[in-house]
Amino acid sequence: IPPMISLRLFPLILTTLVCREIAGNTPNTMLMAAMLATAGITLGMGLLFKASALTLLMTTPADEPNFGVRDERLQRIRSGLEAAWVMLLPAALLLTGWGAWLNSLEQSHLPQFIAMLGWFLPSLCLILLIELTAAQFDELTTPPSLQSPNDWQTHFRIRLRLGEIPGLVTCLAPVLAIALFSDIGHWTLGEEHSGIVLALLTVLSLGLVLSSVPLWLGKWLGTSPATCPELLERFMQYRSGLRMPQLQLLTIGGDGRWNGAAIVGWLPRWRQLWLGEDLIADLDDEQLDMVMMHEFAHVTRRHFWWRSLPIVGAGLAMVLTFALGHAWFSTVAVDAGPASSSIQAGALPGGILAPLPLIKLLGCTTAVLALLLGLSTAARVCELDADRQACHLAVLHCSWAQGEPARAAARLSQALVAILADSAATQRATWLHPSLTKRLENLARLSA
Repeated sequence: IPPMISLRLFPLILTTLVCREIAGNTPNTMLMAAMLATAGITLGMGLLFKASALTLLMTTPADEPNFGVRDERLQRIRSGLEAAWVMLLPAALLLTGWGAWLNSLEQSHLPQFIAMLGWFLPSLCLILLIELTAAQFDELTTPPSLQSPNDWQTHFRIRLRLGEIPGLVTCLAPVLAIALFSDIGHWTLGEEHSGIVLALLTVLSLGLVLSSVPLWLGKWLGTSPATCPELLERFMQYRSGLRMPQLQLLTIGGDGRWNGAAIVGWLPRWRQLWLGEDLIADLDDEQLDMVMMHEFAHVTRRHFWWRSLPIVGAGLAMVLTFALGHAWFSTVAVDAGPASSSIQAGALPGGILAPLPLIKLLGCTTAVLALLLGLSTAARVCELDADRQACHLAVLHCSWAQGEPARAAARLSQALVAILADSAATQRATWLHPSLTKRLENLARLSA
C-alpha cells in the first residue's frame, strides 16, 4: 500500500546509468551550450505538461462530479509524459553534449558524487516542474464542498512530501551512496586501491542506506508517533505476541492524499509500521487490525528478502555480462594488436561491429528486464501471501477473530475495498500490487 515506488522511476534511473556508461568523454560543444540545450529539453517537457493540464481544465466541466475524472485524466497524461521522458533521456543527456562534459569533468577529478548528481539533475528538475503544475491544478480543481484555505504553494509542499520525489530519492540513495564512498576511497586510499576495498565500500554504503531509510524518509514524509491510546494498546499487544519488540508505530498526516499502510525498514532494529491518519479515520477497529496483520505478515514471512532476490539477480546479470564483455575485448585486442583502439571504437576484423559499449548496453538491458520482471512477480506474490497470512495471524492474536478465519478474511476484504475502491485507477493492478479483484478472490477462498 502506498507510498510505493513508481515503475517509471526504475527505467529512468537505469536509462540514465546506461547513458553514463556509453557516453564519450570528449565534448564537441561548449559547456554552456550543452547546459542550455539540456535545460531547454527539460523545460519543454515541463511546459508540455502544463499545456496538457490547461487543455484538460478548458475541456472538462468544473462541476464537482467531474473532480475525480479530471484528476485521473491528468494522472494518465503525467504517466505518458514521464514514459516519454525516459525515451527522450538519451537525447537530453548525450546529443546535447551534457553527458560528455560530465564524463570529461569526472576524468578531470570532479568528484563522482557530484558528477552523478549532474546526470540525474534534468530528471529531478522535470519532476519538480510537474509537481508544480499538478499543485496549481489541485488548487483550481478542488470542488466547492472540499475547498480549503490551502493555496497552490501549500499543495506544492504536500506533493513534494508525498509525491514522486521521495520515491526518486529512495531509488537514488544507493547509487549516490556508492559514488560518495567511492570518492572517499579514492581520497583516502589513492587511485590504485584494490577491487576488494571498493566492494567493501559498496557494501558499507548500501548497509548505511538500508539502515537509515526509515529515519530520513520518515522525516521527509512527516511521520509522528501514534497518539491514539486504544490503537497503541492493540499494537503493543500484537507486537508482543508476534515477538517484534523493536517495531515502532508511526502515523502520516496525508492531507487527503495518503490513506495507506506500510512496513518500512529492512533491518529489524530500524523497522517501522506506518499508518495514514486518513486510513485510521476511515476504518473501524477490526478492519484496522487486519491492515496491521497484513503488514505484520510481510515481516513474519520474510518478504523483504524475497523481494531482494530480483535486485541481487539483476546485479549478477550486469556483473556477469560486463565481465564476459571485458574478457572478450581483451582476447580480441590481443589478437588484433595495434588495431585494438579501433576495436574499442567498434571496428572489428572482418567488418563485424560489436563495440564494447554495446556489450555494456546488453548487460544493462538484461539487468533492467530481470529487475522489473522479478520485482513485479515477487511483489504480487508477496501481497497475496500477506493477505492470506494476515487471516491466520488474526485468528491467533485478535480476540474477535479467534476460531473465525472467515470473519478475518471478510474484514480484510472490507478494508481493501474502503482503501482502494475510490477510483478505477486504485483498483487496477500495478507493477507491485495485484488488482483489487484478484485480492478479493484470494481472500474469498479462505471464507469458502
